[in-house]
Amino acid sequence: MHEKGDRVGAAEVVTELMAKTRYNVFNTRSIGKFLSTKIDQIAGGLMLRSENDPSGVKRYWVVNVEQETKSEAGERELPF
Repeated sequence: MHEKGDRVGAAEVVTELMAKTRYNVFNTRSIGKFLSTKIDQIAGGLMLRSENDPSGVKRYWVVNVEQETKSEAGERELPF
């Protein structure tokens, strides 16, 4: 994964997303439709999540499922 703020990594992600759209151009609606089909699917230990903000903008982010599972297991109390 690329670090936040990595412009080279962001350019690669945009290029990959554009390749998945109908006309190979950056169109937020087309990319949003593509990403919405991938929400909550796990691939390579990562999962795409999303939420709407009050202005109607959808925000996407990637979660490392393995780290999330470990932190949740550590927070649970043992039954005995």
